[in-house]
Amino acid sequence: MKSRFAIASLSCLALAGCMSFQPANYQPRYSNYSVLKSAPRCTAAVTEHRVTRPGIETLSMRGSTLRSPVGSDFSGFIAEALNEEFAKASVYAERPQRAVTLLMDKNQLDIPTGTGTVDIGIVAAVNDAQTGSELARIPVQVHREWPSSFFGGTAVNLAIGEYSEAVAELNGKLLADPQFLNALNCSAPASAQQP
Repeated sequence: MKSRFAIASLSCLALAGCMSFQPANYQPRYSNYSVLKSAPRCTAAVTEHRVTRPGIETLSMRGSTLRSPVGSDFSGFIAEALNEEFAKASVYAERPQRAVTLLMDKNQLDIPTGTGTVDIGIVAAVNDAQTGSELARIPVQVHREWPSSFFGGTAVNLAIGEYSEAVAELNGKLLADPQFLNALNCSAPASAQQP
């Protein structure tokens, strides 16, 4: 019985890892936040975030688990990453003129021995913090693929890196969205910003 347990444990470590992991700290991308510097912007921050479907709070990776380093689910990780982008663009404020609510409706990670995939989907609602009126609601999705590995440790490391890249790509799509940029434009009346 002990030998069977030892073999099972070794297989777990080699193929799956049987551990809990977190993505590395998010690094803002110049290609993302530089878009916000192209014109004067309102101050902004993600002030609310949550997942909208059960079962996407954590991700399974061949028996191991990928967990958010922020809060209890990955909406917190994406919210903090977006706030980091705002900070780099010098538009972040704890009491912002534009309050962003981030709703996460898709969070999938698959790392077979062939092709690894990650899919993330959010809806970002931009509100005028003073009036509470919604100025824009933007759905954003990303899909990434990469060559995975038979070896669990290698496959897990690749997946963690690709998940972080997917978050950066997600932020880039949102920050470049014309409706999102228009909602952050304080030079126009709020009534003119509704798409």
